[in-house]
Amino acid sequence: MAGDLAAKMAFFIVFYGFYFNIVLLLLVPAVYQSLVHLAYLLLFYGAALIDNIVRPVPEKKELDPYTRTLLVFFGIQPFLFALAFYENLFLISVFVPAYDNWLVAFAGLVLYVVAAGISVGSRVQLGTQGSGRIEIRQDHNLVTTGMYGLVRHPMYLGGLLGTVAFGLVFRSIVVMLLALVIFLAVFRERWFREEEMMEAQFGDEYKEYKKRTKRLIPGIY
Repeated sequence: MAGDLAAKMAFFIVFYGFYFNIVLLLLVPAVYQSLVHLAYLLLFYGAALIDNIVRPVPEKKELDPYTRTLLVFFGIQPFLFALAFYENLFLISVFVPAYDNWLVAFAGLVLYVVAAGISVGSRVQLGTQGSGRIEIRQDHNLVTTGMYGLVRHPMYLGGLLGTVAFGLVFRSIVVMLLALVIFLAVFRERWFREEEMMEAQFGDEYKEYKKRTKRLIPGIY
């Protein structure tokens, strides 16, 4: 366990502490001079830290093609932050000034707190079953209560809300829509694959669970 925690902390420090901040410092150092952007980054890193600690180490050590795609998705995030910042600076502030105000940014921070709470909370609820890989773990149980009683994929709901929150904080429109398209393209296949795996593992119990819950948005989808 201590070894796993050390590996998780090493990953967090390298990826978020160094890689993420080096990219931002090189491409858009002005984010560190903005209180709203600093607040967002602190929330973003805080949620990532908790998620990283709670997330169990995958039982499968090899990287399948889909996992590599996920790594690419997370790897391009600081570049999306930079693009959103410059979209706001050169486009939004000029052509859509009503959108470029502190109320929009504050709403984004509030929404991000909600989104992170949903994502991290559902991760905590899964406990040792919430691996980042698509896999059935030892003594795997079907979780259908709490956030999973509302939708089948609350973590992805939190991710979608977090992407919208990112767009509001940076007062971005084009990059926010681009980020949403990338998010859906990457994770849509994942939630379908997870459902196929869970149905194969739990059979009728999971089919009944699917009948009484929506996939992503309560009462809608």
